[in-house]
Amino acid sequence: KVAELYGKAKNAVIIVDGSMVSSEAVTILADLALVTGKCGRPRNGLIVVTAGGNLAGLRKAGIGNEKGIQDQIASGKLKGLFVFGEDPVGAGLISAADLAKLELLVVVSPWMTETARAAGVVLPGATPLESCGTYISCDGKERSFARIQEPLSGFDNLQVISALINALGANYSVDCKGEAPAKLQLVLPKDTELFKTAAVVDPALRRFNEKLAM
Repeated sequence: KVAELYGKAKNAVIIVDGSMVSSEAVTILADLALVTGKCGRPRNGLIVVTAGGNLAGLRKAGIGNEKGIQDQIASGKLKGLFVFGEDPVGAGLISAADLAKLELLVVVSPWMTETARAAGVVLPGATPLESCGTYISCDGKERSFARIQEPLSGFDNLQVISALINALGANYSVDCKGEAPAKLQLVLPKDTELFKTAAVVDPALRRFNEKLAM
């Protein structure tokens, strides 16, 4: 019945909870929007609302979900891991004991998370209030933002990345100017489950959720 109502509607927008609906289900819904012509024009399309911030921006930058990391750590194939702004140990995705098998674990975080406690090197990260750059909203619009306050560590995330690159011998610098908006393309990995709860790896979002539950 829902599919019938959607197909007959002149305009329709599908809004998906990205933390509960799997990528396979999102792909099916995207195909539905395409075959019914409900995309690429106002008041139509597909919006995936995800936990945390700037997931679309990460995908646009070519950063995906590497599901084979744990197997590579266990086999000894992966020797080092760089974790930026996430807390996979606190989210229950991997254990500190598993990460201990690495020769090098570097974590960049504004908080001393469970993952940071397991790291050999911890670098100070900046919160969104202390950062500048761009966010891509769930409707695909790119917006620039400026920092509201100076980072407590004296370095924002872009400066940390720049310093690490320069330490490796490259000449690299960054600024806070956002690039021109670009057209996004939905490219999602296939999955077998239609509904599954995603772990919250963003420590800031998890702290916010904990406060709401009090």
